[in-house]
Amino acid sequence: MNRIDRLPAEHRELLDILGVASPSTLAKYNAEQLLNDLRLANAHFERNLPLPDERQVQDWIAQAQTIIREETAAQQEPERTETEENDNLPSRLGGKALPILTHHKQTPVALRRKASDQNPEESSTRRYTKMRGIRHTTPIRTWTGALIAILFWLSGLVLLFLLPYMLLFSHSLLRWHILIFSGIGLTLFLYLIVSFRCRCSVCKIRIFSWQRYVRNRKMHHIWGLGRVVPTALHVLLFRWFRCPSCGTAQRLRNPHSSR
Repeated sequence: MNRIDRLPAEHRELLDILGVASPSTLAKYNAEQLLNDLRLANAHFERNLPLPDERQVQDWIAQAQTIIREETAAQQEPERTETEENDNLPSRLGGKALPILTHHKQTPVALRRKASDQNPEESSTRRYTKMRGIRHTTPIRTWTGALIAILFWLSGLVLLFLLPYMLLFSHSLLRWHILIFSGIGLTLFLYLIVSFRCRCSVCKIRIFSWQRYVRNRKMHHIWGLGRVVPTALHVLLFRWFRCPSCGTAQRLRNPHSSR
């Protein structure tokens, strides 16, 4: 408040009683409101100090607002100076930018993305063949379950064609019929004790179950075959898969191992 001109001691005392002890607080008032608050404070605390007129109060508020604007401009000036120096860096270097200013943008991820964009066929193939994801907790059971799931699906196709053939052309049960039905039964038994027990290492859902999962849009799916057969084929061919429920990529072995 020492920077406010034409502020007598008795009026400064009134402002202190009111709680106006800095230019920032004084700048928030208007003349009529401040004059009314000074009058109430003078009466409430029974100080009987002389009150200023409205012209003096307006002058004080104008000075306080000017002080606040000057302080704000002084704080913003160093920031503008630093920004201008950075903007003028190429001109101070003779119009030439240093190579190091853009070299940091060539990260390994950016280089790989650039290479994949230049060769989309290679990137599409690499997306399926490159092993990725976390290590699965039961890799041997999952690989065996994928194989049995494929055999179980093939057994269903055989049974689908065998039953109409027996009903239309051969009404007697032959030896090869018995062998086929025995193989289908064995495949069903193996599917129930091996494939049906294969679970995701993260969300613990059954990987080779024909239950419908709609949460993951990136699951392995082929129109007409559904989800189980493509997932099993992906496991057998590439040794990794995406969970049909949570979408987590999981590999069956270490990609850097020699096996």
